[in-house]
Amino acid sequence: IAAQARVAITERLGFIATKDGYSMLRADALPEDEGWNDLAFGFKYVIYADKANDLLITPGIRYQMGNGDGEVLQGGVQEFSPFLSIAKGFGDFHILANITGRIPLEHDRGNDIVQWDVHFDYEVFPGVAPVIEFHGLHYLDDGDALPLSVGGLDYANIGSGDVEGSTVIWMGAGARVKLTPNISVGSTFEFALTNRNADIMDNRVTVDVTLTW
Repeated sequence: IAAQARVAITERLGFIATKDGYSMLRADALPEDEGWNDLAFGFKYVIYADKANDLLITPGIRYQMGNGDGEVLQGGVQEFSPFLSIAKGFGDFHILANITGRIPLEHDRGNDIVQWDVHFDYEVFPGVAPVIEFHGLHYLDDGDALPLSVGGLDYANIGSGDVEGSTVIWMGAGARVKLTPNISVGSTFEFALTNRNADIMDNRVTVDVTLTW
């Protein structure tokens, strides 16, 4: 359970707070527990904007604190995450792509990770858009925190000791509905495309409400 915030400081510079919240952990391999997630925030800047062709290119950087609770696999290591995002529209069809480097401040406690995301949506009716997404990450090295052959995916950086070279890919399908000019709701069902035993992803459902003003 979490909230995100994005604030336009100028027409091109934005503040982003992309991770926080509270987790209830239910895993066969671990005792049931709950606790607070790490906080992550940063800035992004539009370096190229072509409104006539619906094209935006936006680099940015995030900092993730190690303040979360270890009982829910948080608080293990601080991270810096430089990223590059590209958004392109073709009328009612939209593509968003992102690539992120996740760099732990203490390399023995975390894994260096490259993560990518691609999003497609098409507005079939006014305010109604089916969504298809692909996500992936690649572990660049091993950590020393835990002697595991699986990592924490996009949820946590747990410093697994036997993941170097591993790639994990998953897919999501869903829809977004715009209820008013300022409120929309969306949901996706995500599932593993690669061997689910290679990481913690089997399947999940996400639901969100977006408010803009």
